[in-house]
Amino acid sequence: MNDRVAPDPCTIPLDRIGVSDPELYRSNRMWSSFARLRHEDPVHCCANSAYGPFWSVTGYKDIMHVESNHDVFSSDVAYGGVTLREGNAGLMLPMSIAMDPPKHDVQRKVVSPVVAPSNLAKLDATIRERAGKIFDSLPRNEPFNWVDRVSIELTTRNSISAGRTRPSRPLANRSWSSPTSSRASRNCRR
Repeated sequence: MNDRVAPDPCTIPLDRIGVSDPELYRSNRMWSSFARLRHEDPVHCCANSAYGPFWSVTGYKDIMHVESNHDVFSSDVAYGGVTLREGNAGLMLPMSIAMDPPKHDVQRKVVSPVVAPSNLAKLDATIRERAGKIFDSLPRNEPFNWVDRVSIELTTRNSISAGRTRPSRPLANRSWSSPTSSRASRNCRR
């Protein structure tokens, strides 16, 4: 267990605020950091972090500008991707979130009908039931692997429901479903 407490973002100088500190998320204290950045410095450079310098963009208009201007702001893993970790270019993981148009557009076109609000509304009760069962099965007061126990499990079960009615491989062998996700999470740990 980590006993370190992240500094209170309301009491430190603005230039020391960085939202990459994992302790902010473990202690559920990231919200005040984001609120202060949105209010005082919506395009904020964190010059010193464990991951090196990075920008935090927290204002809605600024986020929309970044997200729609792929010639200037790239999500492509070849240019660093969407994580703070150095050396992502070598991973070359095929994730649509780490692609720019036109490759991203092709990926999005494939999944858009499946995750359309009308389709997800039909699956609402099923998704909630599955999520509840997964959360209820988690160990209490002991560490566990979130990726294995929740992310892969929930994504696999709901992908099968959303995309087709019967899995092409047994659900008991669900580790096949997310090798890219597992590699990405394993490579992003410090």
